Amino acid sequence: MRQPDASAPHSRRPRRRAWLWVVASGAAAAAALMPLDATIDAAARALRPGGDVLREITAMQQYGQFAVSVAMGAAVFLLDRVRRRRLLDWLAAAIITVAVTNLASGLTGRSRPHLADPFGFTGPFGVRVVETGAGQRTVSPWQGGYDLASFPSRHAAMAAVASCFLIALYPRVRPLAIALAAVVGVGRVLTGAHWASDVAAGFTLGVACAVPALNGYWGTRALDWFWLRCIERNASPACPALRAACGD
Repeated sequence: MRQPDASAPHSRRPRRRAWLWVVASGAAAAAALMPLDATIDAAARALRPGGDVLREITAMQQYGQFAVSVAMGAAVFLLDRVRRRRLLDWLAAAIITVAVTNLASGLTGRSRPHLADPFGFTGPFGVRVVETGAGQRTVSPWQGGYDLASFPSRHAAMAAVASCFLIALYPRVRPLAIALAAVVGVGRVLTGAHWASDVAAGFTLGVACAVPALNGYWGTRALDWFWLRCIERNASPACPALRAACGD
């Protein structure tokens, strides 16, 4: 009996279904955690370390953020000539994730844990009075900066994007990539920056934005589109050769 061709398009369908399950599970987890946010935050405050341990946890939360991503991207660019163009797909996923999480944050206007109100959602048009060192001030989701930008966790979302990128390029690092993202999520709760449901929602949005962009080579295809229309109309697009080189 003829074995199915592993390179055929349908061979990728189980993996695509798998990431949809991840997204659905993350959304369900965010909804389930929301009633428990205050309890989890209280436990995190009791367990919060200090000194060097807290500094290390805080530093680890930069995984997926700009400086660490630039360093990771430079390593891929220098060490993996075949796949270096895939950095464009990571960039596309990151841009989409930033846009989606910023929009979600503005639409929900959820209060950060330091305001002690896990159900404090102003919505897109509401305002809230917050205490500052100089007294009280009124903030909105679009102008409140830190105070009303709890949901979702952008650090968790960008960590998920970085891990999805690493897994897409180097499947053998999957346990490490997942562990790094998990450290970011735990750290956001442990340091009081986010509610647990914010982190779950951030991971969900990060995966939902990153996987289609990476599987679809969106960044590479965008550059091909621009190059063929604005630079050299007779050039050969890079995406087909890159997909072949990556085994897709």
